Amino acid sequence: MLEIHLKTIKSSIKVMERSIYSAKEVFTKSLLDDGYVSQVEYNKMIKKCEDIIQSNEITTDMIVYIRTDPSVSFSRIKERGREEEFTITFKQIEKLHNLYEDFIKSNGNQGYRDVLKDFKLLLKEL
Repeated sequence: MLEIHLKTIKSSIKVMERSIYSAKEVFTKSLLDDGYVSQVEYNKMIKKCEDIIQSNEITTDMIVYIRTDPSVSFSRIKERGREEEFTITFKQIEKLHNLYEDFIKSNGNQGYRDVLKDFKLLLKEL
């Protein structure tokens, strides 16, 4: 993930599926909530992410969040049939969805826009 953040590109736009920000704000919280890491380990992971962000001057101009109902996401996972995803439960998908919602809505996310809402407004204008 860090390699993608730091990769030099010719374009002024870099699109990433996931970032260190989602690792920090979503997946580490899930690990803590599910008891896979202790509060001390969680705090260390958050600190490590923050250190990486700061030392590498990682910034974002915009986060594009494609909101998808958890039942749709779960259905797509099952349809893909990837062996490594067989044990994923709907409850896990729903939890990640809620953590992403919290992350996107948090005050710390500069540049957040509800693209779907903007798109619907654009369609009305046409």
